[in-house]
Amino acid sequence: MLNLLIQILLIAAAEIFGATKGSFTGATNKSGFIEEANGGILFLDEAHALKNYQNLLLKVVEEQKVRKIGGKKIFQLML
Repeated sequence: MLNLLIQILLIAAAEIFGATKGSFTGATNKSGFIEEANGGILFLDEAHALKNYQNLLLKVVEEQKVRKIGGKKIFQLML
């Protein structure tokens, strides 16, 4: 059985936080929306739909740091 909701949430999280190659099937090294919007404004509508990733989003806001899905390097942000 394949849970498509989990796959969709993982892809959405990779778009927001970024991803490293090999972190999940089909993943490539990619900057996320948060990293690209660094120093600017990022509007996330329907953020409640991220479910298990909401805690990561809160951590980014509180600590002003982000780590890509599957990554080890932490990026400092200017929020």
